[in-house]
Amino acid sequence: MNWYYAAGGQQQGPVDDAQLDALIQSGKVTPDTLVWHEGMANWQPLRQARPSAPGSTGAPLITAPPVAGGAAGSGEIVCAECGKIFTRDNAIQYGTAWVCAACKPVFLQKLREGAAPGAAPIGQPGAPFDPDAFLAAIRERDYHIDIGSCLSRAWELVKANFWISIGVVVVVYACLMVGSFIPCVGGLIQLVIQGPLMGGMYLFFIKLIRRQDATVGDAFAGFSTAFLQLFLVGLVTGLLIIICMLPAGIVIGVTAGAMRSNTAPFFIALAVLVAVIPVTYLSICWIFSMPLVIDKKIDFWPAMELSRKVVNMHWWRMFLLALVCGLVALLGVLALCIGVLVAAPVVMAALMYAYEDIFSGGSPPTV
Repeated sequence: MNWYYAAGGQQQGPVDDAQLDALIQSGKVTPDTLVWHEGMANWQPLRQARPSAPGSTGAPLITAPPVAGGAAGSGEIVCAECGKIFTRDNAIQYGTAWVCAACKPVFLQKLREGAAPGAAPIGQPGAPFDPDAFLAAIRERDYHIDIGSCLSRAWELVKANFWISIGVVVVVYACLMVGSFIPCVGGLIQLVIQGPLMGGMYLFFIKLIRRQDATVGDAFAGFSTAFLQLFLVGLVTGLLIIICMLPAGIVIGVTAGAMRSNTAPFFIALAVLVAVIPVTYLSICWIFSMPLVIDKKIDFWPAMELSRKVVNMHWWRMFLLALVCGLVALLGVLALCIGVLVAAPVVMAALMYAYEDIFSGGSPPTV
């Protein structure tokens, strides 16, 4: 079994049962130390979570919920929503659960909706994913996109996993290119496989960021875990964007027949501008739709709506990140097209770091 434990205000691990025993014997882990393993709703003191002898080993490597502080001392509680430690006079009790003042509105809303008191913190392992509750939690705490941090962390991540990161990107785009070149049905094949392949590539970088075991096979995980929903994300977003472009296409088509008119270029430019604005807006709004489907295991429309509402909180900042990522990709293409092999993984990782910072409440602590 893989364990995580709190030390120095940060989560540590994973460690197996034998390693945990060694930490206990060395005094680094005490009966009051907060610990967590897969299947637990919240962090608990060691004396409660592991009162008996070590269990069996071999649980899969997973990411534990973030811990804001060390073990709770006398007069302190662990919030059932955010997992942070507070004094009892700054929290409320409901049954056996304690909730801090900041999480109280979300907690009460969950009670009104019939959610179980003391359920796992929103978005953490073991918690049923509720897009509305998740959105409320994000709005409650807000978020900030640090573009420089996303890019710098992405570069370090790609450097540390250089060849496999390049390999996954090459495999995904090679499959898309090969599929598109098949006579007669190339366009249809690309439409069908694009969503699952992109979702798999997102999952690969999410797992790298979370320090999980990421492999080239993750590029194809979308076909087995969320094929239909990923396909529908690509199909529906594409159709809605085409609908937004239709008025501009009609204007351009009509105006093209009157090119001798002095006003024709003006109307064509205006039509292009009218099309670009909604297409750009929606593309940025839906940028996290596929990561949400593959990561949170939700359907395509709730994922699209959650992405849109969350991105709208700081749309211009997200647009700037996408613009910078686009420039990085362009520089990679200009570098004899070879640089794109490095630029593409960095761009993907930067976007997934932004995803983690937004939907997980911050970048993972350093172990």
